[in-house]
Amino acid sequence: MNITIKSLKTLYFVVWAIPLLLALAYQIGLLGYGGQLQNHPTASYICQTVAIVCSLVVIYLALKLFKLKAIARRIRRATQADAQRCYIRWNLIRYGAITLVICLDLYVYLATKSMSGVWCAIITLISVSFCLPSQQEIDIIRSKQP
Repeated sequence: MNITIKSLKTLYFVVWAIPLLLALAYQIGLLGYGGQLQNHPTASYICQTVAIVCSLVVIYLALKLFKLKAIARRIRRATQADAQRCYIRWNLIRYGAITLVICLDLYVYLATKSMSGVWCAIITLISVSFCLPSQQEIDIIRSKQP
């Protein structure tokens, strides 16, 4: 696993590209036209609620990830190389969770034809803009006292 901060920045832009390409594929009908749950209000409500809750949880955890005591402590106590590996691993987990939630939000939009899925995806994408990886962030985490 020889991923560097530069590779993480590339992955950061891939996290933006995947939902945009997925939304484009949905809009041009490449992935179907959806609306399967449009006539099932209970299922539609449940799907929208799950999408909203998942979006809120992932946004909160993604933005507060390196403020969590266990993760910050692990990065702080490790050597520089191990701290960078730990930082990269947690960023990969963060980007994976964000991408999954955005894909879920877009699927909810496709299945229900309700804009709540689109709004959740947009809000999650906006939160991604605050998750740009950098070496300075590792240094800040390492310099803070417990």
